[in-house]
Amino acid sequence: MPICQRIGNLLSRLKKSIVELNIFHSNISSVTDENEIRTEIISTRTFFLFLVVSLVILTGYISQIQVQKTFEISYPNYDQYLDLYKQYSTIVSCPCTTVSIPYEQFINIKATYHQVCQSIYITQFWINLIKSSSTYQQPSPTFRYVGGPLFQLLTSFCNSTNTTIDQGLNNFYKTLFISGTVMSSEIFQTQTNELIQIFISSTINSFTRSLNIIRETTSNNGIISGLLTNFDYHTEPYQTSNNTTMYNVISNYHTFTDSTSNCSCGDSPSCTAPVYVNNGNSFLVPGMYAGCFMMEALLQSNLICFYNQSCINDLRYALNSSSTNFRTTALDVTLPSQYQPNTTINDILSKLMVEQWINTTSHRDYYDQCNPIQCQYSYVGKNDFITVITTIIGLIGGLNTILRFIAPRLIQIYSKRQTNRVQPFAGE
Repeated sequence: MPICQRIGNLLSRLKKSIVELNIFHSNISSVTDENEIRTEIISTRTFFLFLVVSLVILTGYISQIQVQKTFEISYPNYDQYLDLYKQYSTIVSCPCTTVSIPYEQFINIKATYHQVCQSIYITQFWINLIKSSSTYQQPSPTFRYVGGPLFQLLTSFCNSTNTTIDQGLNNFYKTLFISGTVMSSEIFQTQTNELIQIFISSTINSFTRSLNIIRETTSNNGIISGLLTNFDYHTEPYQTSNNTTMYNVISNYHTFTDSTSNCSCGDSPSCTAPVYVNNGNSFLVPGMYAGCFMMEALLQSNLICFYNQSCINDLRYALNSSSTNFRTTALDVTLPSQYQPNTTINDILSKLMVEQWINTTSHRDYYDQCNPIQCQYSYVGKNDFITVITTIIGLIGGLNTILRFIAPRLIQIYSKRQTNRVQPFAGE
């Protein structure tokens, strides 16, 4: 038999099977009962029609419905977390297994200091050079007399600010950072920057407060300067009853005079005046002052002379120390700095003599310490293809049962109504 005829016969049998398909065939019905068979075939077609329509409607509904989807990733590394955050920044959540983390694990702070604190001018060599030039046995507001103590105090300021910062950092690094879930890099940077700024401010305030307490205590208690620079002393002889000559020591507050005014240490402990190398106004040291107390004098002084090599050479010449085999190189004015050469020591000290704070924070180190064992994210979206198919397959059984019950009864009801319809008699 030719293949075309075979195919034709196959199509004919297939068509006949579809046309005569009867899923409601009843064993009690007679095969010759054509009316019953016809009703069952119509019920079958109705069943499949309802089934297809129901599936189309359900498929459209299930594919369009909005549902919440939740996904979990176990033991994500840092790069995986970044990928997740990039895609789901507002919904990803990674609970930390370590909730409290010391700052030292992910924050590093370093301070670079004013260059004078690394210069020759805070060494004992320079201080001794100035002291060795002094021949004064009595207090004198000259650089030969007060210069050594001024730079010795400057050395102490450099050391004390360094110690204050180191001690503050030790306490800061031990502070715990509380984080229940991994925070984003942006929020992490914002919070750590705030923490660092709070540390810097609190450290500066603590140092400044301690310094002000010392200054106020010195001023309010009328303490005599160790160099006797706030009082003038002289003796006055007198005769006792037995004609013995005795002497009274008379002290008066020292008065500092500059080109515009006079200032008595009895009125203000902050009195200062420009300082000369000798009493004879031989050489004025630019920017340096003598005062009632060395601290007050130094705080009002600046280092402008020590940025100028010619000024330093002239100062050494005036001190009769220019022949000493000891190099005193000027501070480098070309170095980047937040301070000007004429910035007062008080202003420099108000920033702990720090030139720059170098702060390093690591979000990766923070993430590693947080050590999340899973990341979870949820979002609302449409069902995917696989979900739609599996849902429809799960509903087919129920649809089949319902439609097998409904379809034949609808056809039976329809058929009875057609049979019971009243028709006119032929003789009327």
